[in-house]
Amino acid sequence: MIIIRPIIFLSLLCIGCQARSGETGSEVPLKENLMDFQNRLDQLVPIKTIAGLAGEKESALSLHYDRTDENPALHTYVSGWSNGQTTTIQTSDGKISLPLTSILGFGQIYASTKEMFEEKYRQKSGAEIREQLTIMAKDTTIAPDMAIWEMREIASQAKKTRFQKLEGPGELMVWETPANALHVFSKGTAFTVFSNTGDMEINRKNAMKLASVILKNSEP
Repeated sequence: MIIIRPIIFLSLLCIGCQARSGETGSEVPLKENLMDFQNRLDQLVPIKTIAGLAGEKESALSLHYDRTDENPALHTYVSGWSNGQTTTIQTSDGKISLPLTSILGFGQIYASTKEMFEEKYRQKSGAEIREQLTIMAKDTTIAPDMAIWEMREIASQAKKTRFQKLEGPGELMVWETPANALHVFSKGTAFTVFSNTGDMEINRKNAMKLASVILKNSEP
């Protein structure tokens, strides 16, 4: 299961983005190991490349580099653009319409082994989920209210989350829904590509194209 904070943020409104098109992203990425880019995701893929994959002009993209967590393995670099659609949400003042944003991005680079990667991104059985919840319930280091919230969240996500193995760039690839995230393992390093650019097939194709660019640009 992945952290999808940037997807939630950008799927509603791309407000307060930390950079605009043209302000970050090197034109010619340096050939380095993928882990070397963990703290500078904006230098891994040129903006014009992301715009090309998205089928949009560079000026239409808003960029959000999420480095709020101290752990660089959780950092993400996501581009968003208006897709012309809206969604309606209920507020205390009534219903309001918000513009929806398509996204394409990547991040969460960390060192891993094949075994760790396969264990993390596989479909868990009901018995395994129940065992995990039982362990959390007995953990006295977690505040009771937080433990309850986390257990509910885990149970809810477990019902929705699906993992599908794919063939493509990298040694291992797993497509996760409904997060629309492609998890990639290659040469001892894992990373995730986020793609919400159209229907499911388009999302997968764009994610795989971006993953190919990332792997190519990080070959030493």
